[in-house]
Amino acid sequence: MSSKAAVAIVVIGFEDSDMAEASKAFKKSGLPGAVVLDVDRSAFGSFQVKAYPTAHVFDRTHQEIAVSRGYGPHFVFRVHLAARYGAGQIDQQQYEKLLAGGTENRLDPELVKLHRKAGLARKLALGGKPDQGLALLEQALADAPDVAPDAMVFELAIRLNLLNAQQARASELLAAFKVHFPDSPALPFMECRTALGAGDLERASAAIKGKRARLEPEAVLLRGLILEAQERCQEAADLYREELEKQALTAE
Repeated sequence: MSSKAAVAIVVIGFEDSDMAEASKAFKKSGLPGAVVLDVDRSAFGSFQVKAYPTAHVFDRTHQEIAVSRGYGPHFVFRVHLAARYGAGQIDQQQYEKLLAGGTENRLDPELVKLHRKAGLARKLALGGKPDQGLALLEQALADAPDVAPDAMVFELAIRLNLLNAQQARASELLAAFKVHFPDSPALPFMECRTALGAGDLERASAAIKGKRARLEPEAVLLRGLILEAQERCQEAADLYREELEKQALTAE
């Protein structure tokens, strides 16, 4: 569940003590999402929860695609499978086949190894060492010339190159990303960031036109960066402040 797989988890509980531990574990996991306390069971009553746990899985358009009730032997499997479907990692036909007990082709071991290296590269970048993260990922790509990177690896490589001001390499990767993953939800943001790095503010703005901050918070950051590049720093500060205030209001 990468931060950029368009998947988030909301954990809802009803006991203060339980949720304190859940919140601590969730924060440590690094997964995107939130832990929510609903003491009187009112906020989520419309979901008609009748068994615990209950997991509702939604896709990127906020459409419910699966619900699993009661912790049985297949609960985790069903939820994980639905999350992959909602994130676009498998299509509906694959989802239904696997849900019915079908088998799935195993990932290429070399691709699995590349994923592990990408995960380490992301951790280095999150730890304030984007240069080391980039070096690790680029070396991993060089060591696996016959492995076709998937959307997640492509996206991370673009981001890390941009963080390290490697504009030419980022543009090269973006061109390949557009060919192989033209429907990726991350593509507009990669387009915007690459255009920003090149100083093409018009193309950067066009790339994220119509993106709604509520659904895709990265759009707020990018609009602010565009304003900063236009030397409209007060407007950028106001935009950031407004978004942070919204987050503060919805934090509890």
